[in-house]
Amino acid sequence: MEVHPLLGQLDSLLNAEEIIGGRGPSSPPSSGISPGMRDGSAHVLRCLKVWYDLPSDVFHTAVANIDTFLAKMKAQPKHLSCIAVSSFHLACSQYQEARGDLPVVPEPADLVAISQSRCSASDLLRMEAILASKLDNKQQSVPPSP
Repeated sequence: MEVHPLLGQLDSLLNAEEIIGGRGPSSPPSSGISPGMRDGSAHVLRCLKVWYDLPSDVFHTAVANIDTFLAKMKAQPKHLSCIAVSSFHLACSQYQEARGDLPVVPEPADLVAISQSRCSASDLLRMEAILASKLDNKQQSVPPSP
């Protein structure tokens, strides 16, 4: 398999994405969520995973939920912490449904307190419902155990 035609095709698709989607290094800065902000929320999720001593699949599912949601929906930066913690709670619930061996599904009030998120427990549950509906909950699931 020749690599050079694939690189040319990738370059042309990236250029088309910049023109159509307004994304890329040459696009004007937007007021949306930057990759650095997303990485910061992923770091918070990693800390929550360590705090609760949960399997890595929960963390990976939570980050995948965030990425898929942000790809589908435009969100304001002030909502990112709530989206991230809600995604983590949804991933815990998905893991529990798929495998059933999660020691504990964290309480929403505890997640809000530990993560120092600016949302309330009811906000977390409301955002979790929005996430589940936008993700169709069948696309993002915990992989089967080996």
